[in-house]
Amino acid sequence: MIKITDKDGKININAKKLLTEVLSVIFLSTNLRFGCLD
Repeated sequence: MIKITDKDGKININAKKLLTEVLSVIFLSTNLRFGCLD
């Protein structure tokens, strides 16, 4: 797990959100690039 926190723990939430978005973009672009996944 990636742990990035500040006093309130807000950065941790933002980091998870950002990581999820990045992974989604990579996943979608990979699907488009190879075009073999539904």
